[in-house]
Amino acid sequence: TGSSLDLTITAYDIGNNVVTSYTGSKSLTFSGLANSPDGNIPTVEGVNLPGPVTVTFASGVSAALGATLIAAKVESTSLDVSDGTNTSNGSANYDLDLTVTVGSATKLKFTTPPPASVNAGVVWSSFAAGIFDLYGNPRISAADINTITITGDGAGSFSGTVFKAAVNGIAVFNDISYPQVGAINVTASSTGFTSTPASAVTINPGTVSYLKLTAPSSSMTTGSSLDLTITAYDIGNN
Repeated sequence: TGSSLDLTITAYDIGNNVVTSYTGSKSLTFSGLANSPDGNIPTVEGVNLPGPVTVTFASGVSAALGATLIAAKVESTSLDVSDGTNTSNGSANYDLDLTVTVGSATKLKFTTPPPASVNAGVVWSSFAAGIFDLYGNPRISAADINTITITGDGAGSFSGTVFKAAVNGIAVFNDISYPQVGAINVTASSTGFTSTPASAVTINPGTVSYLKLTAPSSSMTTGSSLDLTITAYDIGNN
């Protein structure tokens, strides 16, 4: 994905002869290629497919470098072309069988996002961040072993393993907890890559761990009154 491929389009008659009179600018549409996982659209000559795309022909053949394709999604597919009257989908011999492979690793995304709501001090359910190309296609090679780090924007610090090496492009975080009640945004990052979009997590108080007794004074006289305050705290002192 992301690389370019120069297409050659040739006009044939029913007897498989090149129609040399097919010349000039033609308005063509293309089909068969899908958008990327991130919504990027494949293009020919910079025009989003299906087009139309203006392509110039001479003696029945498209001009060199006049129909440059950029694909966006990893897939094996067949690319067809049509001028509105004539088309390449009449036979499997007429279309272009195309295998699109993943592009260079450029960014991180959460493949399984952090849980939206957790309790303070309690281990979160597992979540994962992965390595992707520019168009959001996953990198699943054994070579994609970069270390991925999670961070949060709250005042507290994570407990657990915040540095994980990716395995086949995916790093799984399965022992993370956070001590303080509040709302934080969690991000995964790695050197040389665009970080994940922030994922919002709400940290709620955990279950009661202890009761604390306080009063406005630590001394009193017999027969006087003292207003007591009894507060329930979780294990993280929330």
